[in-house]
Amino acid sequence: MAYYSPLDSLVTDDPYPYYKALREEQPVYYNEKDDFWALSRYDDVAGALHDPLSFSARKGTVYEDQTLEELPVPMMAFLDPPDHTRMRTMVSGSFVPKAVAGFKVAFGRNFVAQFDRLPGAELDVCQDLLLPWAIENDLELLEIPAESRPLWREWLNACFQRKRGNISFTAAGEEAIGHIMTFLAEEHLPRLYATEGTFLSRLINGSADGDRMSEVEALGFLFLMALAGPEDVARTAGYVLANVSAQPSVVELVRNDEPTRMNAIDETIRRDASTQYMRRTTAWDVDIRDTVIPEGARVLLLFGAANRDPEIFSDPDTFDIDRRNSRLAMGFSRGIHSCLGIHVSRLQMVAGLGEFFNRVESAELDLDAAESVHAMNITGFQRLPARLKLR
Repeated sequence: MAYYSPLDSLVTDDPYPYYKALREEQPVYYNEKDDFWALSRYDDVAGALHDPLSFSARKGTVYEDQTLEELPVPMMAFLDPPDHTRMRTMVSGSFVPKAVAGFKVAFGRNFVAQFDRLPGAELDVCQDLLLPWAIENDLELLEIPAESRPLWREWLNACFQRKRGNISFTAAGEEAIGHIMTFLAEEHLPRLYATEGTFLSRLINGSADGDRMSEVEALGFLFLMALAGPEDVARTAGYVLANVSAQPSVVELVRNDEPTRMNAIDETIRRDASTQYMRRTTAWDVDIRDTVIPEGARVLLLFGAANRDPEIFSDPDTFDIDRRNSRLAMGFSRGIHSCLGIHVSRLQMVAGLGEFFNRVESAELDLDAAESVHAMNITGFQRLPARLKLR
């Protein structure tokens, strides 16, 4: 009988055999012990994402219940229509490709600066390169003043140091979150309100049809920006390096051709999703494949399973840089809650990985010594030892 639980480290260490069993045997799965449902087939996951009235976000996006009332500030990821529609309308225009394209140079520059700080040819790709680089990009997007960035680097690094078997943040991460929230509320948001002409000041001070974000909504949006992006970018970039380095014939293509590099990123997002699931809560009884999921049920939409559904993706376990439909993957979600930062994330990885392959002839990654982490709905390398051969 099929089995799955995000609380079981043996499952999360390698969930794909469990996903396969779910898709084939119990696509609408109920775990009685942990009291949750899970959808694993692509069409069912996509259908739920496109039905936000039946599948509500108001109890959060991860396994544990998190309500708006319990949050220090409201966040858009927890909103249903019409509240979500209002917020999304106000901010979505700021994150279209044309609006964020100007950050590409900074993302590449940040990568070069971090690369030049490397301790040598032997390193931890995640801890020494990818995570510090992604954090630096976040500080750029958040417009954190230079004098405050050392503290912010410490705080964000603490947030993203996960522990195996710990479903949430570590104690140090929780403490850092408190510092981040205090800084945003007491120093940064007032500064942005007094600033004109920058990416964030236009977003925070702007309006849509005469409506603008309240102060607490703006604070929630800044908090979401601070924590939602860097970890996903760093862990996905680690998977890209692992996938590309495993196919030497692909390295030159990725190095010399930006569209091919983008294909490698999109195919990695499909095959090795850093966001393995998104939680929803049923607003009423929902019938899927002749199985009724009751009102108020916790439902995990398994992106990692949907992204390897053979009904959608041929030979789904294989990293195929020529795959034509990789962008159908759920890595950035679907529907009204599709990731606002999708273009920013892709831009970071295109710029950073371009700089990596410009400087590195080959990378020997020690996957046997690598350490992966699974916390909340995030998975990826925590440590990735490597030896680089420079060009």
